[in-house]
Formats: sequence, structure tokens, C-alpha cells
Amino acid sequence: MMEFDDATAVQRLTSTRYRAQIQPEWFGGAGPSGGYLAAILLRALTDTVRERERIARTLHCQFLRPPTAGLVDVHVRVRKVGRRVTFLGASLAQAEHPCVVASAVFALAGDATDDYLDLKMPRIPSAEELSRAPTSDSDPPIFGQLDMRPAIGPAPLSGADQSLGGGWIRLRPARVCDPMALCLYADGWFPSPTSRMRSLPSSPTIEYSIYFRGPTTGSYDGGDHVLVKVSSLSATEGFFDEDALVWSPDGALLAQARQYAVLR
Repeated sequence: MMEFDDATAVQRLTSTRYRAQIQPEWFGGAGPSGGYLAAILLRALTDTVRERERIARTLHCQFLRPPTAGLVDVHVRVRKVGRRVTFLGASLAQAEHPCVVASAVFALAGDATDDYLDLKMPRIPSAEELSRAPTSDSDPPIFGQLDMRPAIGPAPLSGADQSLGGGWIRLRPARVCDPMALCLYADGWFPSPTSRMRSLPSSPTIEYSIYFRGPTTGSYDGGDHVLVKVSSLSATEGFFDEDALVWSPDGALLAQARQYAVLR
């Protein structure tokens, strides 16, 4: 098993170009997990910014085609550096074929006087009280990289009447929950329409946006599970939306994400 940090590592070639290696253990079906690819892009973007206090606030990805296992090139462009906010663009390509295009915002923290949060973390049993989701050899490889403990919504593949799911999740082995890990977690649960299905759907992501929240901007300094809740409001003409919320064990909102994906 290749650990997450090794699987998402980037090698700096020039001031704007990086190289990474797509690992087959992180595939979510016919191609790599969208959250895994987003984590690779964010790692290159973070290295480009370098100023530690100027941290990731948003990341938006469009998936043009899935790369295969092997080498990829990541190109990063700094579009503007302001007093507080930096705007960047990035792309991931394989053999000169574009696979992912992305944009990101990094920023310094501002005044927290008017902070608010009108959401509360769902009340569910602790991860230690729940069983790990069973896996089989037919599951996408990425599920073997995650410790998932379902607790929200109907069981996957139960033919239910709502698109809702979630529970505790962490990488195997455990590691600190930073924005790179959050890219994976917010996309790592079973697709929310799975609860309506009787067989595992194919659901490649077309667009994926993640917003890093909290006083540490998505970083949780611990290797514990975090709580993810995923839901979908609609599926239309073979596409569906999905919203994800990621919480720390003590109830801090770490990230919000939304994606638009194919349902087939």
C-alpha cells in the first residue's frame, strides 16, 4: 500500500512546472479519484505559494479526461498576488493531453470578530462505537485506502428513497487532516445516490469545488477520523449534484464541497 503523502508527492522541475506519479491504488473506478487528483494539484499550488500564513481557501477543478497510472505534469500559474489574497491557476496533463484544469485562492487570515456558523455537526456515535464498512475485491481500489464507518443515511445499495450518506472517515494509515487530505475526504465517500441503487453506479466527476473552513482553514492536527456527510438534491438527464460537509471530531467545520458528476 502506497501512503497518501507518497502517492500525492510532486517534484518541482521549474518555478511553474511539477511532476507527479499517478498510482493505481488510488483509482475510484475507471480512473483516479477526483479528490486524489485535486490533492496532487493542491500540493503543487501550496508549494508555489510557499508563504505559510497564506493558506488554501478554495480549489475548483474540472476533469477533462482521466489520466492512467504513470507520470503526469502539473503546471501552475500565479495570476495575481494581492496584499491578502493570491489567485492561481493550475493544470494536470499526461503526454501533453490535458486531464484537469483548476483554479485556487490562497489568503491570509482576516479579522475573526464577525465569524459565524449556522450549521451543527450531526450527532452520531463515535468512530470507536461503529464498525468499518466492509470491502471486497470488486470494490474500487481507493476504498482500501480509507477507513470508513457509516452512520448517516440509508445503507448503500439499499434502494432507498433519498440520496444521503456519511460517517467517520480517515486515511489508512492515519495522518494529520490537512487541506490535501480534505480534498480526498470530501470526495471519498460512496456517491450519495448509491443509497437509491441496487448496484454500484459509475459516477465520474466533471466539476469539483472545495472550500476550506475553520480557524485552521481545514487543518485538524490529529490522526482521528473526521465526519463527512454527503447529499444530493437532484439527478437530471444522467447528471447529479452532490454536497459534502466535513467536520472535526470536536464539531469544527473543516470543509464544504460541491461536485457535478455523471450518473450511469
